[in-house]
Amino acid sequence: MAGDRRPRPPEALMLLPIDTAPLRFLLTGEPTAVLDYETRLPRTDAAGRPLLRVPVVVTGTGEKRAPAVEVTVPGPLPEVELGSLVAFTGLALRTWSVPGTDGRERSGTSLRADAMDLV
Repeated sequence: MAGDRRPRPPEALMLLPIDTAPLRFLLTGEPTAVLDYETRLPRTDAAGRPLLRVPVVVTGTGEKRAPAVEVTVPGPLPEVELGSLVAFTGLALRTWSVPGTDGRERSGTSLRADAMDLV
């Protein structure tokens, strides 16, 4: 419908799989719930599992400084301690786009994985 400014969920425009074989992920903080932008309630995936953001530092990228990133993954997650090495299954870079409250399109990228395990 033209001019419809109702919020809609982010649309995945492109999904780029990431080869994690040469990479190592070091847990740098506690996983946190992904919240809906409008309601501030925890978001879930299509299967009803809670979505969590996991902060990690990535080594093996060839960069001089290891990048710090957050990976969104469905829970529940295994018990892990700060500084643990973790592995992600099905890691992908996802582009997204949503209408902003000002009527302009907002877009960005996020890292998503199917699962996280302790190494």
